[in-house]
Amino acid sequence: ANPAGLGVYRRNDISITASSLFGVSDTRFGGNEIRENYNSFALPNVGVVFANVKADTEPGAWRGGSFGISINRINDFNTSQSYAGRNTIDNLALGLFEADLPIFDDAAFPSQQLIDADGVIAPYYDFIMQGGNPAFAGESPIFPSDQDVIINTTGRQTATTLAYGGNFLNKFYVGGSVNFTSLRYRVEQNMIEVPDNNARFPGGIPDNEIVLDQVYYDEIMNISGTGVGANLGVIYRVIPQLTLGLSYATPTIYALTEENDILMESDFIEPNDAITEADGNSYSISDYTFRTPGKVTGGIAYFFQDKGFLSADVDYINFGNSRFRDNLGQFPDNDEISEFLTGAVNVRVGGEYRIQQVRFRLGYQYMGNMELDSRFNRERHMVSGGIGYRPSSFYMDLSLINSIFDKYPVAYPGASAPTLSMMTQFNAMLTLGFSF
Repeated sequence: ANPAGLGVYRRNDISITASSLFGVSDTRFGGNEIRENYNSFALPNVGVVFANVKADTEPGAWRGGSFGISINRINDFNTSQSYAGRNTIDNLALGLFEADLPIFDDAAFPSQQLIDADGVIAPYYDFIMQGGNPAFAGESPIFPSDQDVIINTTGRQTATTLAYGGNFLNKFYVGGSVNFTSLRYRVEQNMIEVPDNNARFPGGIPDNEIVLDQVYYDEIMNISGTGVGANLGVIYRVIPQLTLGLSYATPTIYALTEENDILMESDFIEPNDAITEADGNSYSISDYTFRTPGKVTGGIAYFFQDKGFLSADVDYINFGNSRFRDNLGQFPDNDEISEFLTGAVNVRVGGEYRIQQVRFRLGYQYMGNMELDSRFNRERHMVSGGIGYRPSSFYMDLSLINSIFDKYPVAYPGASAPTLSMMTQFNAMLTLGFSF
């Protein structure tokens, strides 16, 4: 929000918001579609404004200003997705090998017993060790397999903001804020892969072949940290009914810690039909900084005296300017960011109609696609409606927000089979406030 808006306040104000989110994911994979429901409850917004303005009879161009403190949840990461189907493009072993994970190193396994007499590196697949480097053995590593995946994402991004907005002549408003942000992001992925051994061995399974029966793959990723950024803004009242606004949000600099824990277990069928198991794990932790792109916002609002208003805002964010940096001052992903991400435009339009003490609101928000790859569309569409009641100093507001967007889940590093999750979310928000 434009911090200059605090300059409009003439009274102290305190408010709190509760929200309840209901989400549905429809995920398509391998010719199947699976629906998953999820929900969450939060107190996403708490804020207080202290106004210090001059009386109308006091002289001077400076009319005072307001100081605000708020805690806002700016992102809710809670989602759930599941899908199952036949993958004919890649498989778990090939994906992990191409991702070049350290788990492929012998030392990552708990015991040398995981390498059998035929050179099979369990719990993966038919790789042969040649000079310490895995290479594919004989047959093609791409074979049909049935995959069953569950992905649960939790977490939040919360900003604590200290802001001030001032008022010149009730016509020109300026403001600034400092934002301290905390981030908690967790993804748990569970997958079962069952290879089609009839397709792997169309002529029949050789008598002495050790056959991979199924693989269990579990991955947990945790990202946490804090960041700091700032906002600057101005609002100009062209005529009593018309205002124009401009604001700039600086990049937020995050200090983050990322943990990745991968556990795999494989079941093999021996030539004597006995079932053997093998497991392995890989754990890594890293610290790095992340710089988000800045954001420029322009806005316009037209007020119909005491009947309501119409407003529109436009953001521009160049996601290609995002940057990572590790302890050595470098990060290879930065080249990919510039190559695959670009600038995006967000648009918000809305209005309010007042009938005495009751307010009716309707709005629409479009969040642009930052992906250069035409296979992915990160657009979001949000429609909101609300009703408010303000009899005197007390007020309450109920709003409903419907969001529609796509996600592209990846079950394991290196996976290339196309997966699409169509996400629909309904968020009910109740705000209670008091002016004093």
